[in-house]
Amino acid sequence: MEEWPIRIATIADVHDAQEVFRQHISPTPLIRSYRLEKELGLPGSRRVWLKDYGWTPVGSFKLLGALNWQGMASGCGWVAGVESRERVSSPQIVCWGLAALDPSHPKIKT
Repeated sequence: MEEWPIRIATIADVHDAQEVFRQHISPTPLIRSYRLEKELGLPGSRRVWLKDYGWTPVGSFKLLGALNWQGMASGCGWVAGVESRERVSSPQIVCWGLAALDPSHPKIKT
């Protein structure tokens, strides 16, 4: 198996990842935080917007990274099996991502 070189992401990488996300998940909703604006003492012209990643099937922004990596890796034929040593969210994220990219992928015990 070849190794990927370590490099800084480009805008093209961001656009490629965005295409993978669009195929499998909805856009992240932005929620205005009036309370945080008030707490920070912002003038009326300033706004605070929060991205709500709790809407994802696994309730975490980590899904975006997993989908991006799995999308790139599967394009290279690298995803034959994936292992996660974490016991909380990562296995769930990896399983959901693999199933989204390839519904025929076998179920994974987490």
